[in-house]
Amino acid sequence: MAAQVFLDKYEVIRPLGEGSMGRVVLARQRDNDREVVIKVMHEQIAQQPMFRDAFRREMALLGQLQHPNVVAFYEASDNDPAGPCIVMEYVQGSDLEQMLQIQKQLTPGQVGWLLGQLCSALQTAHSLGIIHRDLKPANLMIVDAGSPQQTLKVMDFGLATLSNAVYISLDKLRGEADITACGTPEYMPPEQIRGDEIDPRSDLYSVGVMLFEFLTGKLPFDRPSIPELFQAHVEDPPPTFASLGVTDVRPALESVVQQCLSKFPVERPRDAFDLAQRFGVALGHKILDQISPTASGALTRNDLAPALPPVDPNAMVRELDAYMPERIAVVKLRGFVEDVGGELVESIPGLIRVRFSGRECRYHIPTRSGPLSWLGLGTKGAKGIDLDLRMEKSSSQSAELHVTLVLRPSGGLPMPEDPAWHLCCDRIYRDLKGYLMGK
Repeated sequence: MAAQVFLDKYEVIRPLGEGSMGRVVLARQRDNDREVVIKVMHEQIAQQPMFRDAFRREMALLGQLQHPNVVAFYEASDNDPAGPCIVMEYVQGSDLEQMLQIQKQLTPGQVGWLLGQLCSALQTAHSLGIIHRDLKPANLMIVDAGSPQQTLKVMDFGLATLSNAVYISLDKLRGEADITACGTPEYMPPEQIRGDEIDPRSDLYSVGVMLFEFLTGKLPFDRPSIPELFQAHVEDPPPTFASLGVTDVRPALESVVQQCLSKFPVERPRDAFDLAQRFGVALGHKILDQISPTASGALTRNDLAPALPPVDPNAMVRELDAYMPERIAVVKLRGFVEDVGGELVESIPGLIRVRFSGRECRYHIPTRSGPLSWLGLGTKGAKGIDLDLRMEKSSSQSAELHVTLVLRPSGGLPMPEDPAWHLCCDRIYRDLKGYLMGK
């Protein structure tokens, strides 16, 4: 039986594993005999709305993440006959999960060495707007263990969330799907479980769980079920090292670990470099000298935001800023649309489109021949009002949203000159502003 081939040049050698997103195979590049790892997305994932657009943007940004402590990204395709795939460096070694099964507990010096390299990789990734979201010992590989070339490699950045543009799927806006958290339960930050916004400091919580495990040989939270584990992450304080019988770790080191395990991002170290500095001070020597700056000309999240349709120059445009995590935005936007009898038409990253039409809609626009034509609201051929909500986060570490409202007649018709039509659009803006900002 002929081996499966990806991108006409990578011949599959054997499977390596399978997860919720897809399967992983070892392959050989035909033209230079190099072994690579290929991650193939499951068909049901690839068929989801907006997957291919998100896939292209994520892979373009991952191509900019070149760091000695990150498994290298080579190329990707969203239309290969064998399925959407990511081709990455194949590294041989032992992951930290395997190491912990043997050693059970690491020395503070070993932990400092690991943390220095991990923080270097994270600071570079975070500067590009890439959040890992699934940091755990199984995703940290030790290459050339025991040799002078011993190196830490971070794997699975392909699961990162990369876009600054706000994307809330239609099923969430319509209340047809729950907002779910993804990641590994033992290492998941509280905000991810709550459904709040995540930022680079969410990765630092996962690092804190690993530091706790490295230094004590135990996880901070060990519960019999996932719901109980989630509740512990959100509500319970981590145990002290002493309560676990660990008395040979400096209190200053434990304090840094506990800071990482704070329930809210603002209480944790401000970034990966800050964490490395704090741990180094507590350890008694530097574990990270400096962070390599992002390469000149590197892409940013905004560079890769999906191209939105241009704003109609004849439309009415209004803007506002609101401090609102995504899960709150879902509730408020859904409530607004339901209360005024609108219809959710489309949702793509950075844009939600709503239509106001029909008898049940508060903002129904009649034609000139209708019974309310004397108000001046009619536009011949118009079937309602289209509202485009363009939403963007101010930064990766903020829940502040900049919202641009674009109002125009449906059907691509020109903006009428009737003053009452403009008053109606102003009313929509004021009502939505009240929902979003509580005014």
